[in-house]
Amino acid sequence: MARSLGTYLVSAIVGSLVAGCLLTATTHSAPAMVPDSDRPLPDCVPVSEMFLADQADRYPEVGAQKIDWASVDVRDAARRDEVRRLYRQGKLRTGNDYYRAAVILQHGKEPEDFLLAHDFAIVAVSLGRSSCRWLIAATEDRFLLSIGRRQRFGTQFRTDAAERAPRLYPVDGAITDGLRQALDLPTLSEVKEREAVIERLAEKGQV
Repeated sequence: MARSLGTYLVSAIVGSLVAGCLLTATTHSAPAMVPDSDRPLPDCVPVSEMFLADQADRYPEVGAQKIDWASVDVRDAARRDEVRRLYRQGKLRTGNDYYRAAVILQHGKEPEDFLLAHDFAIVAVSLGRSSCRWLIAATEDRFLLSIGRRQRFGTQFRTDAAERAPRLYPVDGAITDGLRQALDLPTLSEVKEREAVIERLAEKGQV
């Protein structure tokens, strides 16, 4: 999928727009798989550190220099490679691990990145990270768009030089609002209403 500064701007907006779940660093500890000792497994430190770096690249401190997306792409690729390596070694074990790994992978470029991120999001929820149900939908939408299909949940927006404001990618209409809400997403009409709000803000130069 093509990348642009506008696309990354949309990522920052859509986190709150779509699910109220901006992908920010968190110290919340979700329940983990519990071994025979009944002691929760610790989170994978390398994945946690990469997650924090991923977020810092996208949401720098106020007053920081303009984001160099070419450099971010290089760091993203390295993080994805490392996540896959840790996954193959069995280092991902907790809901937090799978959630953080999914976030890193869904910043990828290839369908395989988004598909594995989708799988990881499902596992994260199954291991107690219920607050990231929305990521199951977002990673599926990214996968579908990457293979030339319409998105299903309405989580993905785009922008380009010819457009003032982010626009919702086409939605195929197969998913009900009930399923969207089960994944902590707004209804499709709510998304479209907020799309209109962002367009009005963009016309005023506020986006």
